[in-house]
Amino acid sequence: MRKFFVLVASMVLGCAATQVPPQQAVIPPGKGELVLDAGGIEALDFVVYFQDTGREVARIYGLRTYLDPGTYKIVVKTDLEDEIEIEDVQIAVGQERHVRVPVGRFMVNVFGAGAQERGGTRRVQIPFLVYDYGMHKVLGRGMSSLQVQHFVAREGMYKVRITPMITSAQGVTTVHDIIRPVEVRFGTVYPLTIDLSTLVPTQPGQEEQRR
Repeated sequence: MRKFFVLVASMVLGCAATQVPPQQAVIPPGKGELVLDAGGIEALDFVVYFQDTGREVARIYGLRTYLDPGTYKIVVKTDLEDEIEIEDVQIAVGQERHVRVPVGRFMVNVFGAGAQERGGTRRVQIPFLVYDYGMHKVLGRGMSSLQVQHFVAREGMYKVRITPMITSAQGVTTVHDIIRPVEVRFGTVYPLTIDLSTLVPTQPGQEEQRR
């Protein structure tokens, strides 16, 4: 399984592509420019192939590259076990070819059970699994972060599962299986928040005090 959430800086291969261009750069003579529209995502890990032969032309980490005129297939990697293939991308001399990539982002925030700090609840790290919506296949594994962290996925519906162990004040440990839906949309970040404090067993006397 491809390591989840790790993007490797890529290098350009072959003669059909040149170095990744900066914004507003002039297209070199005899080249066209491929520009990926990722809905606000700053960079993607993608591979360019000749459409007819399937030969790899370039591996890019970014959103833009120069290519020789021709027809290409673009394969975009995500943070899940899912690659997005876009075929029949036509590159013409001196022109920009904008291609919309059907991706979005989600984030997983998990807060500790009853852990309070000045200014709010404490984020905790806990492993989680990402499934297709029907939960037939695991598409990725990850760890919730103490900081804001976004994960790239194809547009669509998914489910995230965590299995925390909660210990009550009496020392009783229980295992909970928490499953939440995630909707990934183009140009947005879906925030999934799970508060483990709601799983803490009620201590003796607490229920009477609430009444």
